[in-house]
Amino acid sequence: MDTQPKRRELDAGAVGGNNAFWKEVAVEYSKDRDEYGRLVSQDGRFDAIDPGHIVLHDSEKLKHMWKDISAKYASAHARATQSGSHESDFYDFCNGQIEALYVSV
Repeated sequence: MDTQPKRRELDAGAVGGNNAFWKEVAVEYSKDRDEYGRLVSQDGRFDAIDPGHIVLHDSEKLKHMWKDISAKYASAHARATQSGSHESDFYDFCNGQIEALYVSV
C-alpha cells in the first residue's frame, strides 16, 4: 500500500489517497451493507459506536484516517509488548483511544 509510486502514477497524480486502491475503498465504504453496520465485539466500551451511521469521506480522508488509527494501534501494541508491561487489558495501553482498542479486536 505505501510502496514507492511509479513514474506514471506520479505523472497522473494517482498517489496517496488518490490512487485506485483508496478510490475503491471510498466506493466500498459508502455502501449500505448489513455486515458493515455491526460491531465485531460485544465489549461495552464500544456501545457509543454506531457503524451503521455512514459519514461519507473521500479517498484522501480515508487513507489519512487509516494511517492515523494504524499509528495509534501500533503505539499501543508497542507499549503492551514492552518488557515489564504486565497489564492484562490491551486498552490500558491505548491512552483512551477506543479506535486503537477496536483495531486489536
